[in-house]
Amino acid sequence: MMSEVRPTYDDEFDLFELFQTLWNGKWKIFLIVVLTFVIVFGIRLTQPPPSFIATTEIRPITSVEAERYAALNAFGSFKVTPLLLQNLYFEQLEERKFLKEAIHELALIEKVKVEDDKSYNKAIEKLSSRVKFLPPINVDGTRGGDVRRFWTIEVKYNNKKKWQKMLSSMNKNINQSVKHILQQRFETYLFIDKKKRNFELIDITTQIENTNKDFDKQMEEFELKQEFRLEDINTQISNALTDYERKTSDRLAFLYEQAEIARRLGVAKNTIEAQTFGAQTFSAQNEMVININSDTPFYLRGYEAIEKEIELIALREDIRAFIVGFFDLEQNKRTLEQDKTLQRVEKNKRFLEINLELEKKQRALKQDKILERAESLFASTPIVSQNDFLAVSARIEATEFKYQSKGNLYTALSILLGGIIGVMNVFISAVYNKRKKKFTEA
Repeated sequence: MMSEVRPTYDDEFDLFELFQTLWNGKWKIFLIVVLTFVIVFGIRLTQPPPSFIATTEIRPITSVEAERYAALNAFGSFKVTPLLLQNLYFEQLEERKFLKEAIHELALIEKVKVEDDKSYNKAIEKLSSRVKFLPPINVDGTRGGDVRRFWTIEVKYNNKKKWQKMLSSMNKNINQSVKHILQQRFETYLFIDKKKRNFELIDITTQIENTNKDFDKQMEEFELKQEFRLEDINTQISNALTDYERKTSDRLAFLYEQAEIARRLGVAKNTIEAQTFGAQTFSAQNEMVININSDTPFYLRGYEAIEKEIELIALREDIRAFIVGFFDLEQNKRTLEQDKTLQRVEKNKRFLEINLELEKKQRALKQDKILERAESLFASTPIVSQNDFLAVSARIEATEFKYQSKGNLYTALSILLGGIIGVMNVFISAVYNKRKKKFTEA
């Protein structure tokens, strides 16, 4: 049986020879690696800068900053709290107006790279829409997962310095806007409260005037009633005097007649047999008389008594004493005439209970210094007195940049590729040289 004969190849390398060949061509491999790296690096220089994810925390103002508003907050109804400042800040931020202005101002979009203004504005709009405003989540970390303690501005961009300048510009403009909003709100607060106080003063003044008018009306009515009462009493007095004169005249005529009869009959003394049935008051003369039989003639009393009565009636000087109820009428008249109510109207008006309360309230409103003091305290806050007003604490300098560049990968690949090319070049050159040598020897 014939043994198999293996073919031999002159261009085969043993392992030692392979390493020797690579070692001999090490500088060539190194130069190829360097050349490949330089080419890749040059290509990278022509590419846009690597992009990054920028994350900026927006925190509430510190307790030290908040203390600047403590006096104002403790005094009046207009309060400035860290939460209010933060809410106003994010209202302005979410409108993206100041964001777009800052993008334009810092030229984050190069205008020369767009066709026209419309395209430029669209590019600004597109970039601004990529900016995310992320609220706090899982602040205490109890639920697991991502934790974000504060509001955060996040964006993907490729120029660190420009982005930080843009944030600074936007933050400055938003703070100025919040400051202006608070100043306007305080002015509105003062305007409304001053108007409200003026309206209250006007209402109180009107109430006082109405109370005085009502009181004057009551006094007019009282005066009219007093006049009517006085007029009625004067009429009653006049009527009483007239009635007395008529009754007296009638009485005298009757007495003259009875005296004449008594004289003709010679009846000088009273011849009437008195039968007392009971005493009663003679209303017209205020005298006590004997209740006698109505059929008994009066002249029987005798002309002496009758004429004496006539004499006494004639001698009366003050007839008021003989008019029943006349003294009461005079008392009532005197009371009405001496009533000082009308003379004391103005003094009484000043001390009306309702007016005293209204005037007290009016005085309190006029002397109220709350708004003036609030204005003074507001003027001492950073909103007015300082240029370093902060609505929030924007951590711009502490912005985190997470680069998404593959530069290290490209570097490694360029070195690897250069090494492979160098090794292949050295290996091929060695094979070529070996064959060439054998061909020459043959």
